[in-house]
Amino acid sequence: MIVIGGGPAGYAAALTAARKGRETILVEEAELGGTCLNRGCIPTKALAKSAGVFSLLKGAKEFGIRSSDVGVDWASVMARKKSIVDGLRRGLQGLIKGAGISVVSGRATLQGGGKVEVVDASGKATALEGDAIIVASGSTVKNPFPCAIDEKDILSSTGILELAELPSSLIIVGGGVIGLEFANIFNSLGVKVTVIEALPRLLYGIDEEASTLLMKILKARGVEFRLSAKVSKIEKAKGKVRVSLEGGNGVEEFVADKVLLAVGRAPNVNGLGLDKAGVQVEGGRIKVDAKMRTTAKGVYAAGDVIGNPMLAHAGFLEGEVAARVACGEEASVDWRAIPSCVYTTPEIAQVGLSEEEARKQFDKVIVGKYPLRGNGRALIEDEGGQDGFIKIVADRKYGEVLGVTMVGPFATELIGLGVLAITNELTIDQMADTVQGHPTVCEAIREAALIAVGRPLHFGR
Repeated sequence: MIVIGGGPAGYAAALTAARKGRETILVEEAELGGTCLNRGCIPTKALAKSAGVFSLLKGAKEFGIRSSDVGVDWASVMARKKSIVDGLRRGLQGLIKGAGISVVSGRATLQGGGKVEVVDASGKATALEGDAIIVASGSTVKNPFPCAIDEKDILSSTGILELAELPSSLIIVGGGVIGLEFANIFNSLGVKVTVIEALPRLLYGIDEEASTLLMKILKARGVEFRLSAKVSKIEKAKGKVRVSLEGGNGVEEFVADKVLLAVGRAPNVNGLGLDKAGVQVEGGRIKVDAKMRTTAKGVYAAGDVIGNPMLAHAGFLEGEVAARVACGEEASVDWRAIPSCVYTTPEIAQVGLSEEEARKQFDKVIVGKYPLRGNGRALIEDEGGQDGFIKIVADRKYGEVLGVTMVGPFATELIGLGVLAITNELTIDQMADTVQGHPTVCEAIREAALIAVGRPLHFGR
């Protein structure tokens, strides 16, 4: 089996195939771990943790703790991030080696008929052949603007993770998950942050009540927002970067030390020889079914290259399913149960349908929403607990849980319970009858379910 790409989907596929006894070759052009480990999820969350600690220390007085001389050692912050990434990458390399997987460095091109050509950095070509090929080539940063990303002043989500110095001001173009996570990080570190979004609201696809609340909280902390704003120009000016907008407020200009372009990612489908192999590309992504099969026999695809949701944890599952199916097993992906996580303060997590989506798709729904200001653990943690909530949406006729949205401490951890509910088609009554520990934020899930079924406990009517 030949796997193209060593990111979450690719290495999950390779490990799965190898552990089933298949001879497996993994082709990777850069580092094992892909965007997530090296330039995405892990380094970003390492920075978020450092920013959170700094913010906590600045507010230590609220916890009855006196603190002074609190500052940011940016070099040490970056060194910690690098240490975490390097350690995880070494661990992954050990897993790959231990599974007996052969790693070939270079860029792969499908030749058709189960054949793949790999060209390394020196230009040397190697011919490979397998009875199954899994394409997991990942994605790349989008840049729809007439300016070059130089990774010095005009940054992508890759370049901003390698800044030598902390800027005093930052403009972020894009109000999605990536943009808001970086807005939260740099605002917490004392940077003046402005977020520009073309759509009328943030976090499109996430429950609107959740995205509106996060915007309110970030604005209260000093983050400036411009929504429904079209970027007309991005240019360097006297050691700064100027962003010009056209929108409801007329023509506006913003100037900052750095600009981050965070307007999404595009599947890596170019240069792979997909046409030659008979693999159909639809809407800029490789077309697959729920078994991860492409339109070419013996060729599968997984991860960002197949388009949304473009999440590492989705890639893990997609890669596993692709390998299992290629090995002759029955397996498929249920994308309904893939959670979305936003690592801001407070955190946001969602699985299944938002309330808006549920009301559009179902005749009648029931909604249980529990405010975390009534949850003791959320108040103790003081990470948006006063403002956050947990919301459960269910079909009124059968009671099946359709979606769960969380805003508050540990939301990205607790959403796993929502995933279990949707995966196993649990009812709202079953969730209401499931007892959680006290005091935990987790028990707010039951409180939301109790409200939905008309049996509220720590909530007044």
